[in-house]
Amino acid sequence: MDEITEEPAALTERVAALDIGKASLTACTRVPHEDKLGARRQEVRTYATLTPALLELRDWLVCQGVTLVLMEATSAYWKPPFTYWRTTSSAGWSTPAMS
Repeated sequence: MDEITEEPAALTERVAALDIGKASLTACTRVPHEDKLGARRQEVRTYATLTPALLELRDWLVCQGVTLVLMEATSAYWKPPFTYWRTTSSAGWSTPAMS
């Protein structure tokens, strides 16, 4: 039998999601809105998967104050972005499920 609790869910204030392919990736950030209390600001950008673009992505995520990055990727295309982010941030990552 499942147990149901009434505890509020913990929300991550600054989060990013990556959809990673072979040649490009799409990144979406959701962070608190600067002017509207309780509102969220969402921004979507596309990057190449080459080193200079991945470093630019890393810098953008750091500037946004992202503390959790989620990703969806086919094959092993998730490894380069993960490596670049991990080397400069203590933020959490949710890596693709391994089958």
